[in-house]
Amino acid sequence: MPADIAAAVLTNVGAGMSDGILTGAILGGAGGLLRALVGLGKSISAKRRIHWSYFFITVIIAVVIGTVLGALVSVSKPIAFLAGYGGTDVLEGLGKIVKVVPVQIK
Repeated sequence: MPADIAAAVLTNVGAGMSDGILTGAILGGAGGLLRALVGLGKSISAKRRIHWSYFFITVIIAVVIGTVLGALVSVSKPIAFLAGYGGTDVLEGLGKIVKVVPVQIK
């Protein structure tokens, strides 16, 4: 079923648009959104506590990154979609490398 949805998106998005960059941006954003949802699914299956504010911020950032990458790599629809997905995946990997230190204000 998800493969059917992805195929329909790749086929129909941009059907009436002549601007390949806009189509790439939309597909890249969709790829970023899909990556965020995959991460949510992993957290749910691992029974980890979900921080919803963090999740929604991550979704917004993923869509923005996906949109930019999709617009830049708008060679073809699947490539734009994968650029959004992959760009978000790279960002998540970088986030795991950097140690976040809490700041206390007194």
